[in-house]
Amino acid sequence: KNVVIIILESFGKEYSFPKPGTAQSYTPFLQELAKKSLFYNNAYSNGTRSVDAIPAILEGVPKLTKTDFMYSNYIRNHTPGFPNYLMDKGYSCLFFHGGKNGTLGFEAFLKSHGWQYFGKDQYAGKEADFDGQWGIFDGPYLQSVANKLNTVKSPFVASVFTLSSHHPYTLPALYRDSFKTVKQPIHKTIRYTDNCLRQFFETVKNEQWYKETIFVITADHSSENFSKYYQTDFGRFEVPLMVFEPGNILASENNEVIQHIDIIPLVLQKLGYSDTIFTMGTYFGKPEEKAAFQNLDGMFQLIQPKLTIKFDGQKVVSGYDLISEKPSSDAVSALPSLRFLQFKIHDYYYRLVNNKFY
Repeated sequence: KNVVIIILESFGKEYSFPKPGTAQSYTPFLQELAKKSLFYNNAYSNGTRSVDAIPAILEGVPKLTKTDFMYSNYIRNHTPGFPNYLMDKGYSCLFFHGGKNGTLGFEAFLKSHGWQYFGKDQYAGKEADFDGQWGIFDGPYLQSVANKLNTVKSPFVASVFTLSSHHPYTLPALYRDSFKTVKQPIHKTIRYTDNCLRQFFETVKNEQWYKETIFVITADHSSENFSKYYQTDFGRFEVPLMVFEPGNILASENNEVIQHIDIIPLVLQKLGYSDTIFTMGTYFGKPEEKAAFQNLDGMFQLIQPKLTIKFDGQKVVSGYDLISEKPSSDAVSALPSLRFLQFKIHDYYYRLVNNKFY
């Protein structure tokens, strides 16, 4: 099967699939699609920026250092990404982003790891489709991606990264008077991109490759957070994550903790991949063992089903009981979590320095 991974700029859980009573959703199309998908209720990003999301989602490398992996001395390390596993199985790996070529270093990083890169320079549309700052508006760009995928030989892995919901939240002239009941600028662009996704799926649904494709939809990170829950250090890492298979529609929900670096093993399992793989994540662990982890400007965070802790490298500085929804100071119950996090940090740094992400 083919794989299409749609990474939505700044589509935090708060704006798309918020917990009841916390916020409002601005994604009616994604809400519809989720009812026909495998939806993960407890999905987390591994970072707070786009440069954290690309290595995590596409190459399986989380951010556990203060410096972004893409800007570090280890950028050319071997990474356990989609090209590593699937190119010798006959897959082509394509990355689409309507941004200016060279934006945030995506092009150089992805090309060096086996991806074909398509940016603004490869867009054949009108100059009027340029948003004036970042790149091509999501509407016309997603349509161009749909047209390109119609010409790509299967099997392929294609990742599409949207951009219109990035600050300064510019809308095309045709949409500037739309969404009048929506107050926040970011929410207006979320609604716009959600509508563009609807149009994208309408365009591709009758194509031959469509029913032989696994669609994975997530966000790179959250952005502005307006509700109290999503302003917490764990809530602001929540992102939507769903798997839609038009040739095998099975609506279900999964409540286990999952993170961006678990997307590669998730997809490989869906594809029936049978060789050995490497993952820093916990996708294959027992439900109670599954976790997400991040580096918050030098402070490590671990999110587990019942508990989240923050660790400064010397001691646990805070804990939060996700069941009672109250701060936790129970050092005994936090000890297994601390040991697990310490192991992950040690393992990550050892593999990073010694180029052993395999």
